[in-house]
Amino acid sequence: MGCNKSHIDTDSRMQSNRSGNQNGSANEEPQDEHKKETENSLKKARPNITVLWLDSALRNNNSYQAAQEALQKKIWKLVVFISSEECIEYMTKNKDERFILIISKDFGKKVIDVIHDLPQLIECYILSMGPMGPKEWTFKYTKV
Repeated sequence: MGCNKSHIDTDSRMQSNRSGNQNGSANEEPQDEHKKETENSLKKARPNITVLWLDSALRNNNSYQAAQEALQKKIWKLVVFISSEECIEYMTKNKDERFILIISKDFGKKVIDVIHDLPQLIECYILSMGPMGPKEWTFKYTKV
């Protein structure tokens, strides 16, 4: 990758317990315990799937950051990019991983044209905070 590091690798395997409870005390609600078991099951079920999030506005948007934090609790690995070139490079170099891509509508067609046929891409979701506009171009892509 270039000199300007524009992605953040947030591998949830290496992060500490987010609840702040390091001891796993007996005071936990049964619902919380069930929720943790479900989240752990999701992570174990998809150990080789990485979620890539590509959006140039990520660093400046609190609601995106909150969504990323919530997503990190449910998945194995999240890698965030603000550069389409670096995201594409990451996907093409990591042939042994499988990816789900969340991409802003600003990058949409440009990036999807390049990466759609990569076997490591499972699905692609286009993120839009407002009207999406014409979507006809997405119809030819089965993974979008």
